[in-house]
Order: sequence, then structure tokens, then C-alpha cells
Amino acid sequence: MIDSLAEATSACLLAGNIINRWLGEGGQTMTEMRQEEVVTEAALQGLIERAALFRLLAHGFVYPEPGNGALLLSAMRNMAQHAGIGAADWSGLLAAWEESNDESLAQEYMRLFLGSAPCSLHETAYGDGQRIAGKPRELADIRGFYKAFGMTLSEQDPVPADHLATELEFYSVLLLKQGYAMDEGWLEPLAVTEDAASKFMEQHLGRWLNAFVDGVRQQEATAPYRLLAEVTAAVIAEESKRLGVHPELLSGRIANDAMQEDALLCPRDEVGSQ
Repeated sequence: MIDSLAEATSACLLAGNIINRWLGEGGQTMTEMRQEEVVTEAALQGLIERAALFRLLAHGFVYPEPGNGALLLSAMRNMAQHAGIGAADWSGLLAAWEESNDESLAQEYMRLFLGSAPCSLHETAYGDGQRIAGKPRELADIRGFYKAFGMTLSEQDPVPADHLATELEFYSVLLLKQGYAMDEGWLEPLAVTEDAASKFMEQHLGRWLNAFVDGVRQQEATAPYRLLAEVTAAVIAEESKRLGVHPELLSGRIANDAMQEDALLCPRDEVGSQ
């Protein structure tokens, strides 16, 4: 994971800097720009804003250390001001986090997500019985995506690569890499990264969020985490539609999942780092 939540809120500001470069030193106006430049500018800004959004959501599923709730709330407020972030219930999410505090967030996080808690934050905890035998292969495939694009997990961190926060962060990285390739005019790297984003969404991130949200609802999670899960699922559904992919949705938790590896983890060690 990226160390600073501030990066989630500042990423959108990069769009303005890059757009200024499109205008050039000559001070072109928007109407003087070629049509393809206008289209590219809009696409570039969209990529960067979505990258910031996915990174923000990733930080929402990290254990809430003291003060992190306030930082996340500030990031949510900034994000909610941007158009094009989807029709998810941002007003409800903001209200829920405004009414929360560090202690209540930590208690609910531990009840829902840690150890043998009922709502796993790991992709491979979901699916039918056949998936248990395939867990090593699934993890190897996820790690293969990360390695191909330079994202590595801490060697000291025992958490598998399929943690929700890590997958969301990786998708954010893919969007930023697309934006960089687009800005530089690198067509082949852009195509490769776009293809990877579609495959990762279809084969991994897009498959299990609905099952995860169902579990959060069944446990009657308090509003901050229930709405965070629902907003995340809505954002992922919208992104799948944008990509034109149709993930085969997983049905729910694997029964008697004895392979969960986070049973004895300290909350601070929960998510890998880049």
C-alpha cells in the first residue's frame, strides 16, 4: 500500500498540471486545440480521477489507526466534489463517516474483518468448494499481475496478495500508468496496461465484491463500513461497464474456510506495501 493517504487526494490535482501542459506555453485556448487533444485531455483527467478514487477506497479497508478516519473523511469530501465518480451514495457515506470516531471504527473493523471474523477481505475466501484447491493458483495469478507492473508486497508481511485494499490499490496503479502512457503518447504501453486492467477486473477484482457486500450486510455492519462496501461495489460495477467486461460473480464465502491466513495478524500488518 502507498504510505500516505494524502496521495489519494492529491492525485486529482495532477490532472490540472498535465492539462496545463496540453495548453502549452503559447497559451492556446480550448477552442484552438485540435479535437483529438480535447478528447485526450478529458480521457486523461478521467483516468487520474478514477485512480485517486480507487486509492481512496483502498485506504478505507485498511485497519483504522488513530487519526486515519479523519484523513479518509477529508479525502472523501474532496472526491465527492469531482464529477464523473459515479452514482454511488457519497452523501450517505460522508454522513456516516462524519458521525464515526476512531474507537468505533476500530471496533467494527475488528468485528467484521480480522481473524476469524465473518467478512473476509480476501478474494480467495469466496467462491464454490472447487476454489479451495485452486487458491495457490489464484494467488500466483494475482502476484503475476503485480510483478508485471512493478508492484511488490513487503517480504515481512504475511498477508496474501488478494486483500481488497491491495487489489484496489493495484487497479489505481494501472489507471495511473495508463494516464502516464497516454500523456507521453506511448501507444503500445497504453494498450498493454488497458488490457491488464480489463483482465484484472474481469478475473479478480470484479468477481467477488458483490459476495463481500452481501456478507457485510448480513452482519449488519454499522453505516461507515456498510456504505463503504456498497460504494466500492458500485464503483467497481461502473468500472466493469466502462471496460466492457462481465466478471463471473462468485456466490459467497467458501464453507469452513480453513485456509484463511489472517487469523493471528496484528492490524498494523494487515496489508502489504509497495
